[in-house]
Amino acid sequence: MKSTNFLKLIALILTLVMAFTSCSLIENIEGLNGIFGNPEPDGPVEEPTDPPADDPTVDPGDDPTVDPGDDPTVDPGDDPTVDPGDDPTVDPGDDPTVDPGDDPTVDPGDDPTVDPGDDPTVDPGDDPTVDPGDDPTVDPGDDPTVDPGDNPTDDPFEDNTDYPPEGTYQVALDSYRPLTKIPEFKGYNFTEINGNKPYFLRADLSNISYEYYSALDSLGRCGITVACVGIDLFPTDDRGSISSVDPSGWIQAEYSGSIVTGGYIWNRSHLIGWQLTGENANKQNLVTGTPYFNQRGMIIFENMVRDYIEETGNHVLYRVVPVFVGDELVCRGVTIEAYSIEDNGGNDTPESGDGICFNVFVHNVNEGIIIDYATGSTSLDPNYELPEPDDEIPENLTFIINKNGYMIHVWDCSSVKKMNEENKIYSTMTLEEIIAELEAQGRKYSLCKNCNPS
Repeated sequence: MKSTNFLKLIALILTLVMAFTSCSLIENIEGLNGIFGNPEPDGPVEEPTDPPADDPTVDPGDDPTVDPGDDPTVDPGDDPTVDPGDDPTVDPGDDPTVDPGDDPTVDPGDDPTVDPGDDPTVDPGDDPTVDPGDDPTVDPGDDPTVDPGDNPTDDPFEDNTDYPPEGTYQVALDSYRPLTKIPEFKGYNFTEINGNKPYFLRADLSNISYEYYSALDSLGRCGITVACVGIDLFPTDDRGSISSVDPSGWIQAEYSGSIVTGGYIWNRSHLIGWQLTGENANKQNLVTGTPYFNQRGMIIFENMVRDYIEETGNHVLYRVVPVFVGDELVCRGVTIEAYSIEDNGGNDTPESGDGICFNVFVHNVNEGIIIDYATGSTSLDPNYELPEPDDEIPENLTFIINKNGYMIHVWDCSSVKKMNEENKIYSTMTLEEIIAELEAQGRKYSLCKNCNPS
C-alpha cells in the first residue's frame, strides 16, 4: 500500500516536471523568433492567401530588385550629368575647339598673313588704279557708243578673253574664218571680204615678230600661214632659188606672152611674200599660181605692207590662207588679212592716212586660160579675144594708172616700164580729178611709192 502510493507520487512529480519543462521550451522558441526578425505583427493577423500567378512578361531569372528600364552599363551611383568618357581635367564649359594656350584676342579663323587693318574687300594683288567694277573685257579707250561692226573704218575686233597670251601664232590660227562662198571673178584681181575688215581678235595683236607655216595636208597642199611682220623679219640675204619645190597641182604649160605674162602659166607663188619674211624654198609657203595672181594680185598687198613697215618701223599682223575646193590640188585663190599693230590699223592716226587694215580674196585666174583646179592642167579658152592695145598716148599726159589695183604713177615713173601695155590707163587729169573719179566708181586706189605723184 505504501509502495503504491509512493509510485503514484513519483509519477505525479515527473508529470509536473515535464509540464514545466515544455512551457519553458515554448517561451524560449518564441523569444528566438523575435530576435531573428519575426516579431508578432501589431494588430490582427491577415489570413494567408494563395500565391499570385506568375507574370508571363517577367523572366523568373531576373533580379527582382533591378529595374529592367535601367541601363545595365551605368552605375546608379555615378553622377548622371557627367559623361564617364569625358576628361575629368577638362572643364565641360570650355570650347573644345580653342587651344587654351592661344591668344583669346585672336580669331583662329583669321589669315595670319593678312593685316586686320586692311580692307577685306580689296585684293592686295589688284591694281589700285583699276576700278574693280569695270568690265575687264572692255578697252576703256573704246567709244562705248560705237558698234565696231557699224563702219568698216571702226575697230574691227571682237572682245575675247579666252585666248592664249599675245605673241603666239595659235591665236591667229584659231580666229581664221574660212570662206563659205568663193567670190565671183569680175575682171578684177581681188575682191574685198567682210567690208575689207580682217577677222583678227584683240588677243591676236602683238608687237612681237613671229612667223608660222602650217604643215602640208595629206594631198601635199599648203594651209594657214601667219606672221607678225616687223623689220627684223625682212630678208638680209639675196633671194634664193625655189625651183626645187613643185607645189600641189604643178603641171607647167607654155602659152603666148600676149595671153600669159612671161609665157608660162604657173608661178611658184609665196603665200607670205619673200620681201616680208625672206622665205625661199619653203614648201609650206609655196602654192601653184598664175602670173596674174602672183605678179599682179598678191604683189600689190605685199608691197603695201613692206612700204608701211619700212616707213614706220611698226608691225603688221599678216595672214594668208589658200582656198581649195574639196580635194582640188590648185587653190582658187587666197585670202589675205593685214592689220598694223602700233597705230591700231590706222584708226589712231586717221588724219595721216597711214595704217594697214584690209581683208581681200585674190583670184587665182588668168584670162584666156581654162584651169582644171582638180589637177593643175590648163588649156586655151577658144572664146577669149585679146584686148586692142591703146596706141594713142596723149601729148599732155600727166599720170598713168595701172588697172590691176589702180595704182597711180607719174607718166615717166620707172615702174611704168614694167607694166603690161593692156593694163595702162593714160590720163591728162590732175591727181585730184583722178582720185575723185576713182572714188566715184568705188575703186580702191594707191599712190606709187617710187614716184610719189602729187
